[in-house]
Amino acid sequence: MKKIPKDFYNPNEQEWICRCKICNSNLLEGNTPFALEKAIKVFPEIKAKEVIFEIAICDNCASESRKSLSKQSLTDIETFMTGDQVRENMMKCVEESYENGGDTFGYCIITGVPKEFINEFQIIAQCQSGFLLPGTEAFMISSQGIEIIQDLLSPETKEELDRFKNEHFGIPPEFENILNPGDLVFL
Repeated sequence: MKKIPKDFYNPNEQEWICRCKICNSNLLEGNTPFALEKAIKVFPEIKAKEVIFEIAICDNCASESRKSLSKQSLTDIETFMTGDQVRENMMKCVEESYENGGDTFGYCIITGVPKEFINEFQIIAQCQSGFLLPGTEAFMISSQGIEIIQDLLSPETKEELDRFKNEHFGIPPEFENILNPGDLVFL
């Protein structure tokens, strides 16, 4: 089994978020699968990174949250994410990680753009008990890839994701444009 990649770790605490954002359950205890998602902005001119948001959601809460999203949005996203282009880009990431002994964040799985040309991205993983779920890989999606996914969302789904953002992140109005509703597509 593969451990959760260090990229998900909080640099100050040297561990990843271990509490579900919705129910606050401890994801280190028990065998509940969960998703980790972290959005990062890169400032290449000063060689720095900033975490825009990070979230962990247990599968139970994610399933409940998905019920409020439109069926059409969920179908469109699933169809897109299981399509040939995403599958090819993911395979490229996996092959490169095996060749170089690194992570699977080398390319955006949506656009295929290499990480060194991306200044905003999200990393996402399906996990359980400190490891990636068997048969899964952590992956990276650029802000351009997120925009492509946002275009698949119905107005109802965008509204629901906006409600989720406001309820669980409490972002001040002056910073709302940093976290768009579609940024949380992988609940």
